[in-house]
Amino acid sequence: MTVLGKRYEHLGPFHDYVANERLAARNAILQEVVPTGELIQIPCLCGASDEDVLLSSIDRWGIPSSHVLCRRCGLLRVTPRWDDDTYSRIYAGYYWFLAVGQREITRERFELSINRAASFAASLSKHVDLEDRHVLELGCSYGAGLITLKGEKAATLTGYDLDDRIVELGRQYSGLDLRLGGVKEAIAQAKNKYDVVVLRHVFEHVLHPFEEGSLLKELINENGFIFIEVPGVLNPGAWTPDPMTFFNAFHAYSYSLRTLSRVMERCGFELVHGDEHIYSIWKKTDVQRESPWESSDGAQDILAFIRRMEQLRKLRQSVPGRLWNRLRSVFSYRS
Repeated sequence: MTVLGKRYEHLGPFHDYVANERLAARNAILQEVVPTGELIQIPCLCGASDEDVLLSSIDRWGIPSSHVLCRRCGLLRVTPRWDDDTYSRIYAGYYWFLAVGQREITRERFELSINRAASFAASLSKHVDLEDRHVLELGCSYGAGLITLKGEKAATLTGYDLDDRIVELGRQYSGLDLRLGGVKEAIAQAKNKYDVVVLRHVFEHVLHPFEEGSLLKELINENGFIFIEVPGVLNPGAWTPDPMTFFNAFHAYSYSLRTLSRVMERCGFELVHGDEHIYSIWKKTDVQRESPWESSDGAQDILAFIRRMEQLRKLRQSVPGRLWNRLRSVFSYRS
């Protein structure tokens, strides 16, 4: 049984928005891809395997998936999860339609994505001077995020994504150098190392964070930076108006700034700037955390926060709008 209640154990009214293209994509994933794959039990990155709290056994799309919190370190993960090949097949041919809910990518949709990326561009340019820098984005989709950096006078803007259809459309809409592939393809094709590497809503999808995080060091020069944006576990906006939106079968791991820091430290990076949104900037370091993560009280704080977010949802349903706005600050997290 989930600690958040029966609502998080089965399909319910929340999932009614999964219709049309989304519903077709979800059904295709469950009927055409998942049955040929394998479920694998995944221990926590901290090394614990038997200290989990079950938060939800259904995700935002209505896909059965177990989302657990590690009591030792506070990291959220999906376990058991599909094998690597199953995820690759879904990302290549199904995930876009599930996430976006439409087959056609219009110019209006592209412009909307550019507007949504403005806060990322502001955060990055506030802490890193991009003028004359070589910038790479992994998981760039159709390049809307890179477009927002054009005004920063970067020397080059390059992007990689795993969906060939999206890459081709992105080339047409953005006019940028967009390529098919991920971090390994970027390393193989790089003539020179980059000054800045961007991962926006990508790292939570990474199935092997230590391996892929370490590979990032091969992409940046000695004075380079890594920018990572993921849905922060301690960001109230990621859980409201409904905590169900946070659970996603394709988010292999969900991070607080603290748990993300432990992963990146293990990969050979140190934090330059970060918040619980999460917007975070990293640079190389010679110090690597090789030992297992120590126990901490952080997990209990995260569990208490998630429970408050569920209380907030229930409260929102029962009180008038004005009173709701007064009360939400009582339940919301304060960093």
